[in-house]
Amino acid sequence: MASFHNLLMIALQIFSPKLEHKGLHVLSIAILDMLNATLVSAAANAAVFVAELGKNGNKHAKWNKVCDRFATYCDHGAGALIAAFAGVILMILVSGVSISRLLSNSNKFSTSKGPATETDVP
Repeated sequence: MASFHNLLMIALQIFSPKLEHKGLHVLSIAILDMLNATLVSAAANAAVFVAELGKNGNKHAKWNKVCDRFATYCDHGAGALIAAFAGVILMILVSGVSISRLLSNSNKFSTSKGPATETDVP
């Protein structure tokens, strides 16, 4: 889901620069980037929960430990968790870039002078 969103945003950035309508395009990208960062974070946290369950088991549900029998599997799982949290950090950085672009665009609109009023005329 998050990868599809990122590919779609790259395609929109390349093929449709005319869609910029008073910052609405950048605002929607920033909001969707934050939603994707949340989605990737939730997936990484769910993976950590399952990894902890595989490592320690659950005596109440009568699930046995897996990592004491399949050490290589758990080592690969640890690498996958590191990659998942690296993905979370990258998604947060992408969201920060989107928000900084949004803020820089809003500064362009707010610093431009409007029409002259009676108080502006000397």
